[in-house]
Amino acid sequence: MPKTKYNSISRTMMSAQIILDATLSEPEIMNRLAAFGYDQARIQAGKALYDETLALVHQQKAGYGEQHEASARAQASYQEADEVYMRTLKVARIAFKDNTKAQTALMLRGKRKKNLAGWVAQAGTFYANLLAAPDLTARMAEFGYDYGKLEAEMGLIQNVRNATVNQEHEKGSAREMTQLRNTKLDELEDWLSEFRAIARIALQDQPYLLSKLRL
Repeated sequence: MPKTKYNSISRTMMSAQIILDATLSEPEIMNRLAAFGYDQARIQAGKALYDETLALVHQQKAGYGEQHEASARAQASYQEADEVYMRTLKVARIAFKDNTKAQTALMLRGKRKKNLAGWVAQAGTFYANLLAAPDLTARMAEFGYDYGKLEAEMGLIQNVRNATVNQEHEKGSAREMTQLRNTKLDELEDWLSEFRAIARIALQDQPYLLSKLRL
């Protein structure tokens, strides 16, 4: 989100806090506003709206923090798995240089996919087909890659898949929380806009009271 948007939210929340605190602590402001329909209950409703909005502002920030953490975990798991996979891939290309069937089954030819989904598909196919073929695993064992080691490396690919799914989940949650915050913020801004307009009328002959509301 642009910095100006953050600043706008901060200004709105600060203005609301000043207005509500000053109104609720100043009997004369309350008395004058009551004549225009802004009684204690209506002001408290505005306070409740402010509290709900503030809670969502905090939750939205926390949500994006969780998203960034999930993204960092996904990137770290990818880097770990990619380093291992590329090394094993190089060994497999040597081990099966004369085995056309293995080259096709393990997707040994060509470049690795740059996008994560394509990379996961290639790496997943490599390990799944390798582990499913005893003759291929036996050949890899000749180069120090026994079944257990290959299975463990396949687990790293699964970690990437799981971390990516979690990352997407956190992204969705953060977007949803942002939408909820923005909706509630719009409600608060509408309430403040109407309040300010009425307060300027109710307190037009009392500039010192208007100043307490920063109006």
